[in-house]
Amino acid sequence: MIHSATFVFAVLVATAASVLGQGPLTPPPGTPAPTMKSLEQIEPRTPISALPITITQPGSYYLTGNLTAADGIRVSASNVTIDLNGFTIQGTGGSTGVGIYRTTTQTNTTVKNGTVRGFGFVGVSLGDHSVVEALRVDGNGSGISVSFGSVVRGCVSTGNSGIGISVFSRSSVLDSVASRNTGEGIRVVNGLAARCVSIFNDGDGFYLASTSQATDCVSNQNKGDGFEATDDCYVAGNTSSNNGYEGADGAGIHLTGQRNRIERNHVTGANDRGLDIDGTGNVVRENTVHGNGDNYAIATGNRIEILLTHLPETIDFPALVRLAGTIQAGLGLTLTSNDITVDLNGHSLVGPGGTGLNYGINLSGNLQNITVKNGTIRSWGSHGINGVDDDRTSVHNIKANGNGGAGINLRHVALIEECTAAGNGAEGIKVADSGRVLNSVVDSNTGDGIVTGIGSQVSGSTSRLCAGDGIRVGNNSSVIACTVTDAGGASGPNTSHGIETGFVATVADCTVQSSTGDGINVNGGSRVSRCTTASNAADGIQLADEASAVDCTSNGNTGDGIIASNRTSVRDCQVANNGASGIWVSGTRNKIDGNNLVQNLRGIQTSIGGNVIIRNTASGNPAATSASNYVIAGTNEVGPIGGVAGGTNSTANMSY
Repeated sequence: MIHSATFVFAVLVATAASVLGQGPLTPPPGTPAPTMKSLEQIEPRTPISALPITITQPGSYYLTGNLTAADGIRVSASNVTIDLNGFTIQGTGGSTGVGIYRTTTQTNTTVKNGTVRGFGFVGVSLGDHSVVEALRVDGNGSGISVSFGSVVRGCVSTGNSGIGISVFSRSSVLDSVASRNTGEGIRVVNGLAARCVSIFNDGDGFYLASTSQATDCVSNQNKGDGFEATDDCYVAGNTSSNNGYEGADGAGIHLTGQRNRIERNHVTGANDRGLDIDGTGNVVRENTVHGNGDNYAIATGNRIEILLTHLPETIDFPALVRLAGTIQAGLGLTLTSNDITVDLNGHSLVGPGGTGLNYGINLSGNLQNITVKNGTIRSWGSHGINGVDDDRTSVHNIKANGNGGAGINLRHVALIEECTAAGNGAEGIKVADSGRVLNSVVDSNTGDGIVTGIGSQVSGSTSRLCAGDGIRVGNNSSVIACTVTDAGGASGPNTSHGIETGFVATVADCTVQSSTGDGINVNGGSRVSRCTTASNAADGIQLADEASAVDCTSNGNTGDGIIASNRTSVRDCQVANNGASGIWVSGTRNKIDGNNLVQNLRGIQTSIGGNVIIRNTASGNPAATSASNYVIAGTNEVGPIGGVAGGTNSTANMSY
């Protein structure tokens, strides 16, 4: 306690000594002198209280009030700042008046905060490295013009009889508005326009030349083009609508030159033309274009990527077309040019339903190198994808479902890969000569499942419940590793084959069951190998003249297991439980060799002679007698028929 009191006492003594040592409080005699610098000392500023005036010295100038004169302010020195201070300089008309104007080559001029109005020649015209900020410039000859390395920011240029705002040589116009000017709204030469609006001008909204850029701008209801670009320009993220206004002629974006890049723009709302590209070597991608008089007027020699948002649409130039989302419409997409890729991008083209003459995608004319991929095409009145006279069309990963015609209907040298066609009113997939259908599925179509022309290939595909043939191919074609079930429909009235071919075809490693007609029916000169047919309402495998069946299985068919006509070969096949003959040889000069026939109504049956029948095994067809296992008519070359124990002849046929 004694220690605490001592400490408090010491503090009080020290504080008193400090107060007593501050000196006298009476101020010195005389008027107090200023202790801070004035605004003029920090930044000397010169008032402007009358016009006209010519500035000949660097420095900072400001208006003291609204001023009117035939001429405004002429700048004859560099490094000048003019603050209009919220006031207006007003011209008196005439064609030669200038608002604020550099006389020769002056640079580094700043003009800000006010209005320049009514000067007949120009509102504001400055030299290199200048700044024009927060000005309203209206009713002048031309509005604002700056040169190399300058900035126009936050300005409004309206009602001028020339161009609203012009910037040149690495200059920028930012966050500004140009409206109702007689010329272009904003002109940029080798510069940048960003976040600007150009509206109701008699010329173009934006005119861009020589490596200029326009980004995030709006151009609306100008009589000329929304954006016009010459060479090496970049136009991105802008909106252009209703240009070519009041009966004039204007495009949303118009490229007159080369090597421009146009991307992510929104071009809509009754421009005369959406994208109008006259030049070559331009890149156009990811723009949304719709509702214009003609959405696309594109010259050849450009790289075009279309982001499709609306239908109907016609693409008459080489392009990549990508869907922005699912589109439902009464009319679809029409292609009239070679070298087009349509990427549905995981989305759908949805038609109006019914049976009208409308296609999801229609290839109009003799087109080549068309690709359609990655999405769904459904509910169109006619075909989902339709080719009139196309060549080398590719379709990948498409679901073509519920269309009134075929799901996919194409012409020559088409490639259909990993597609599904279900519930269509005609064929599932139909291609003409030299077509390829790979790893695809057709299901419950009213017509055939898959149909091809001459020289075609169907591989790794499945056909289910189609009312016509499951798979039907032309001459010199192949069907490899396919599965067909319920061709003709589950209980339909049609007699439809699982697989049917033209002449000199190949069917290999396929499975066919429950067709209303034959399982596999091939024309002359064809070969069937390693296939299985089962439970078909007619024959398992039917071979026309010069055809062959090797290593096949044919079980449980209502008719014959295998039918051989003339000059065929049936070898090493397993044939069982068929409702008629295991192998019926209806013609002559056939070779039936090494087959196993079990529990058919008859084993091997011939109608006439001239055939070779050797090394076969027959059992239980339907009774274990050689008379039912082998029913041979006419004079044939038949290996000895006998039991298994007594068979020593290499050509012997076994019966047990």
